[in-house]
Amino acid sequence: GFDASKITRGGDMTAGEMRKLSGIFQGSISNVDKYNASLEILEKGRKAGAFTTDRLAQAEAALAKKYGETAQASRAAHGSIGSDLKSTLAQYAGMAAAFAGVKKSLSLAATAESNKISLEVLTGSVAKAQMLYEGFIDLDRSSPLSRSDFSTAAQKLIGYGFAAESTLPALKQLSEISIGNADKFQSLALAFGQTQASGRLMGQEVLQMVNAGFNPLQEISRTTGRSMVELKKDMENGAISASMVADSLKSATSEGGRFFEMNERLKNSAAGQWAKIQSTWNYLQPRSVPTYCQRPNRLWIC
Repeated sequence: GFDASKITRGGDMTAGEMRKLSGIFQGSISNVDKYNASLEILEKGRKAGAFTTDRLAQAEAALAKKYGETAQASRAAHGSIGSDLKSTLAQYAGMAAAFAGVKKSLSLAATAESNKISLEVLTGSVAKAQMLYEGFIDLDRSSPLSRSDFSTAAQKLIGYGFAAESTLPALKQLSEISIGNADKFQSLALAFGQTQASGRLMGQEVLQMVNAGFNPLQEISRTTGRSMVELKKDMENGAISASMVADSLKSATSEGGRFFEMNERLKNSAAGQWAKIQSTWNYLQPRSVPTYCQRPNRLWIC
């Protein structure tokens, strides 16, 4: 508040000017502040015994009546502003959701285009890249994994020296052995690609495959009758070739193998069907990115 005593005696202001200055300061104080200040003074008076509790209650009621209308008007004004703000925020939230959908569609389209270009570079042929991409679509339809999953794994295999023609059969086998798990699928593709590049199976690749749910040595043992001890010694001596590992994938996914027709079994499960719905939605989005037009109070698809 305004305190006239803080103005020094040597100042140029007259007594009348000081009273006017005090009035200006008093007028600048909000009703809420005045109300609170009055309550504080009343409380001090009550503690000093200047009046009774009943008289205090009467004084507080009078103050509330005096400043109540202004406070109520202030709350109403803020409520109106809040309502307008909520309406505006709701409109922008709708626009944000719509544009988020467009952004995702464009991102998926860009990813698909980037994958095609990468395959063209890796294979050195537009025709082979197209053949692979069409193969990804067929694999997508017959397994819980997506086109993007197959494209990423194919780039790994081709990068390690796989021919384009042998990539699709390998991807099908790996997808069945992974039991539809995208992370395990990528790990298997990486380990299998590394094995093919080195020409033989080594301990690191075996560990990667085992962590993804498949032990090629066990499968070789099953089909040849040889013991795991023998096979591990052969591996240490570099005698487990990449072709033997490829044969173990083939036998594991053929009739009699642990993963025979696994994709078909997964495709008919509830989880597999849900995965296909998501995959189909992601595939359709880049093909038809909608155009959005602004209309009063809402967003329309043109």
